[in-house]
Amino acid sequence: MTTLLGIASLASFANDESGAGLALGATAGLFLAAAVRGNTAANECRAAFDEYNTAYRSMRQQELFAQEREDEAPRPVMVKKPAKMPAKKPVAEVPIEPVQEQLDVEQKQAPVAPEYATPRPTTTKPAKQPEPKKPKPSDPGDDDWSVFWKEEP
Repeated sequence: MTTLLGIASLASFANDESGAGLALGATAGLFLAAAVRGNTAANECRAAFDEYNTAYRSMRQQELFAQEREDEAPRPVMVKKPAKMPAKKPVAEVPIEPVQEQLDVEQKQAPVAPEYATPRPTTTKPAKQPEPKKPKPSDPGDDDWSVFWKEEP
């Protein structure tokens, strides 16, 4: 596009049309400036991507190298030998007598109920309350509003 506008600008100048030649030349210059700026931005972006990829590769190589070093030389492990147990001394055997009397006494005692710090509620059912008596229907003429409530035929 820039090339076509530049050629058209030269053709206009050749035909003594300086206004049209200037306008076409300025437009061609703007297109050229935009193309240069876009190309510069794209090159900067490519350089940033290359820098990132280089840094990432070197980091991964360092991690792999460190992992290989750890895999190659395992840490030495010392195994402790178990301590020798001292020889057991012979124990004199003492005859054990059965304790029947104590068992009989314990079985005869009644279990004691635990005492509580606060009294426990009784488990009796509460007495039924008598139902309140329903008031007798009053005569509509006895109340204060009898004058207000009148039925009309």
